[in-house]
Formats: sequence, C-alpha cells, structure tokens
Amino acid sequence: MPEAIYRQEGEVRDYTPDADITAGEVLQLQSGKAAVFPTAVDFDTSEAAAGITCGVVRVEKAANIVLPIGVQVFWDHSANKATYVSANDRDFYLGYAVAAAAAADTTVDVLLNDKPPYAVDI
Repeated sequence: MPEAIYRQEGEVRDYTPDADITAGEVLQLQSGKAAVFPTAVDFDTSEAAAGITCGVVRVEKAANIVLPIGVQVFWDHSANKATYVSANDRDFYLGYAVAAAAAADTTVDVLLNDKPPYAVDI
C-alpha cells in the first residue's frame, strides 16, 4: 500500500447529518471546522452531504455590528448569523472577514476556517 491515498479535495468534507440540512446552511463538523452546504442541493438524513470548508462565502451577520477586514468572525448558532464574539451556546469559529461590513449591512464575506494574518483591535 502507498504511504498516502488521495481521497477527497481539501475544500469539501463529507458529513452525515443527524437531521435535514437545508441548502446554504452553516454547520460545525465533528472536526470543529465550519462548513457551508451548497445552495443548489437539499439533503435528507439518509445521505452524506458535501460541506464546503474553505473559500469565501457570504453569510448573514448580526444587526448593528461593524466587521472590519481581517477581524475573526464567529457563527452564532442560536441566531444563525455571523458576529465577532463567541458565546456559550454552540457558537463556533467561521473564519475572517475579507470585506468590511458596516453596521447597516446585512451580510459579510468570510474566508472559511482561515485565521487572519494579524490581530485586529475593534
């Protein structure tokens, strides 16, 4: 057997859900990574779903917060929105903002599962 066998691209991870996944849903995988499921496909609990784990995605953000470029972004599990802090209700790290989002903006562009190259003081 070879030392390594190519199995799957690094950007996509198979995930067998324990409930239905709606198209475009953001979930945390067992590995701790954030995953976004493609917008064109809905899955049911009997299928493995392909979750995208890297690349830039546009997600809804919490109201009245500013997210500058480079700030770490977390997924608020209970509100299903991006924010700059993680609370205690299954929130998880999403990535970092690659475009600034003003307080009035409803979305932010995030580079999934990547760490910013520097600290941002907000």
